[in-house]
Amino acid sequence: MAKVDYKDMTTEQLEAKLASTKPIQITVAIIFAVIIMAWIIGGYWLQNMPVFIVTVVMGVGVTAALYASGNGVRQELQKRREAPPKSSE
Repeated sequence: MAKVDYKDMTTEQLEAKLASTKPIQITVAIIFAVIIMAWIIGGYWLQNMPVFIVTVVMGVGVTAALYASGNGVRQELQKRREAPPKSSE
């Protein structure tokens, strides 16, 4: 898989790319939260503890991985914000 060069993208494109992933992150986190809450409320976690633990670990892992996948874009945006403005002489 080829690495994306964020330097060729405009700041607006980077911000749009980062913003487009946020609903996906939130949706996945909500899905796992609902599944885990159903396990707890229904009392199923007592009947099958290993599967409950794996579900919690997967929920945390997938949510963390989705958040980490945007680190390259966030780092590039941070560099651009900290860089001094270019003078037009």
